[in-house]
Amino acid sequence: MVDEKITGKILRLIRDDMGMTLEEMAAFLGTSKQVLSRYERGERAPKLATAMEFARKLNVSLEVLAGLEDPYKHLAQKSAEDRRLLAVYHQLNPDGRRLLLTTAESYAANPALTEDTSGKAI
Repeated sequence: MVDEKITGKILRLIRDDMGMTLEEMAAFLGTSKQVLSRYERGERAPKLATAMEFARKLNVSLEVLAGLEDPYKHLAQKSAEDRRLLAVYHQLNPDGRRLLLTTAESYAANPALTEDTSGKAI
């Protein structure tokens, strides 16, 4: 049995790392601010299906969310912006994913958006 306090602490860690407020994270995960707050405080644990959906949306394994794998190792692998972008990508249906990729590729082809202020390519 997974300790709900572990899951709650990891949800809070991920939320902080993504730079999201409680309200933003709740909306992102498709739950209420009150429910997410109870999860984070360890007063309540998500059902398995809910935890699996959260893990998918947050782009982490269920093992990380359950406290069975080191969350810091996962968080260190990508920047918060990378994780947030991947999490949004995974929320989209196939058409939305194609549109996002097409848009990102068009931005990446724009030199004004791919060079830093010193004129060097990023």
